Amino acid sequence: MRHLTVAQAVLSGGRLTSTAAQALAEADEGLRAAQHSLEHLVGLEVPAPLPRPGADEAMAAVLPTAILTTDRHGAVLRANRAALRLLELGQSSLFHKPLFALMDPERRRVARRMLSQAVISGQATDLQLDLRLRSGQALSCHAWLTPHHTGDSTGRPEVAAVRWVLERDGSTHGEGAAHAALVELCRLGVVDADLRSMLSRVVRLAAAAVPGVDDASVVLGDPDSPAVVAASSAQAQSVDGLQVLSGEGPTADAFHGRCAVLVQDLASDLRWPELSTRAPGARVRSVLALPLHLDGQAEADDLVPGGVLTLYGSGVGALGLPVTDEAVRPFAAAAEKLVRDSNLVSDLVATRDQLREALRSRAVIDQAKGIVMAHRHCTAEEAFQHLRRLSNTRKRKLREVAQELVDAARAARP
Repeated sequence: MRHLTVAQAVLSGGRLTSTAAQALAEADEGLRAAQHSLEHLVGLEVPAPLPRPGADEAMAAVLPTAILTTDRHGAVLRANRAALRLLELGQSSLFHKPLFALMDPERRRVARRMLSQAVISGQATDLQLDLRLRSGQALSCHAWLTPHHTGDSTGRPEVAAVRWVLERDGSTHGEGAAHAALVELCRLGVVDADLRSMLSRVVRLAAAAVPGVDDASVVLGDPDSPAVVAASSAQAQSVDGLQVLSGEGPTADAFHGRCAVLVQDLASDLRWPELSTRAPGARVRSVLALPLHLDGQAEADDLVPGGVLTLYGSGVGALGLPVTDEAVRPFAAAAEKLVRDSNLVSDLVATRDQLREALRSRAVIDQAKGIVMAHRHCTAEEAFQHLRRLSNTRKRKLREVAQELVDAARAARP
């Protein structure tokens, strides 16, 4: 129906409405992308496979920053919820559609050329995007493009897709370092290493990317007796230790108060007198402690947070809300997801081990039932009831009684 509307407008000589014009632009870009894809496939002996959604896509999905993946010609393959909100589109409206269709013709040529250069060079780049949304509203944003490499049939690296990080103009996130860190965050997966190593990478990325932050740390559980601790540097670890020695500080307050705690000058803050006397030698003046909410809980919940992400700055007033909070939100979201995934993996491993133990127990019990049936000339049910009576009489687990009987039978062999 949409294509018919465009055709009617063209054939009648009338002026195209904004909706019809955009539909025509999408169709034109779709044909152009299809032509590029055809030419690319013809030139290859074996086409390079597109990356399948994996741990990196799962991480991108929870980040509050607009992130999408296109093929090498700009057709959208995947987009997270933040990107869909920014572009005011549903997944079905964006999937396999050329991103360039949302751009004005002049900017479209520039963007296509920049994408082509990134694909050819295999290097990350950035560009300004001036988009026209379906509502008719203009959207100016900055985009950071990072090629995703895979191997071709000869094993040589080839760009199969491109990761785009989009940020509305006027956002407070920062420069390219922040967006390189976001791309790196997407690559984190709990299967890559242990949880502490993954969280250490998160805090190092946060310390490198968030303006005003020099060091960072994360604790899981109560900061007084945490289950896991990870720090970006010895300095962050030292200030964490000062808070433990003092028995007070912003990290503990964020955990117990279930809200962000901001410190403009740690050395003169009267909320923690004991910590203030120890702080001057730590070279840390600004602090922002953010509670981590796990299992999908919201900040408004009365549930105890799962941990705390703490940012440290060396300058007085170097950190502040909402600027720092907005910039650090992706790193908090990444830490929360890693913990959730780690807990899920731990639960699955525990269930697997329990099932293996149950299977081993069942095998031993079946062996013992066979021995009882042969010795007492009874049925399987009668043998099982006999083993249960022995278990109750001796106050031992059924598996232990069965194993004892099997071991005794083996020892009695001629």
